[in-house]
Formats: sequence, C-alpha cells, structure tokens
Amino acid sequence: MERHLVKASIVYFFSYLFVGDGGDTPKIERCSLTGEDRKPVVSQGILYPVSIAIDVHQDMIVWVDDMRDTVEIAKFDGTERKIIRRMSGSVFSDVAVFKVRNTIDETCSMKTTRLDFITN
Repeated sequence: MERHLVKASIVYFFSYLFVGDGGDTPKIERCSLTGEDRKPVVSQGILYPVSIAIDVHQDMIVWVDDMRDTVEIAKFDGTERKIIRRMSGSVFSDVAVFKVRNTIDETCSMKTTRLDFITN
C-alpha cells in the first residue's frame, strides 16, 4: 500500500507536531517541531486518519478516521482515547476545534456537523 500522510497539526505552546499516516501501518505520531523524537500516539485500531486537530484547552488531539467512519479524541500521549461519534456513510474532509466544540466537514453532502466533546 502507498504511504498517505495527512495534514499535520502543530501545537506551539507544547512544542509538539502531530502527524497522521494512513499508509501500510496507520498511526498518529507526535514529535518535536524539528521532526525529532517521533513517538506513536495512536497505532492500534486506526485505519485512515484524514485530519487532525488540537484541543489545547483539554490537552487532546481530535481526528477523523475516514475508513472507520469515526471522530475520536485522545490525550497528547494517546491515553484516554474514545470515539466521540461513529457516522456511517460519511466522507470526512476536515476537523477543527473551536474552544470546546468540534466541527467535522463532510465533502459529499457539503454539510458541517458540530459535536460537543463533553455532552457528545
């Protein structure tokens, strides 16, 4: 399978760079801003992370996995991972965090879905 890197998200405050890889070994990794000290954050139960966003208020990463039809969150170190929403048949294009709200864009239906992390 061909290697597919997705958008990278940078957290300047914590000096982390998060990179999603949807290739042969799908994963989300965390590294320094220079690309050194790469560490897997999520490496199991992930297929095709198409977008990653950062929630700096809760120290969490948010991503959409287009092949699993999920929106997921985890702490910066990969702990406390959970599925926020499973949306069968959706084609995700992006995820963004606005304060404590999460927004997911679907390309086919051209609609935006808003989720609250706490109340879902």
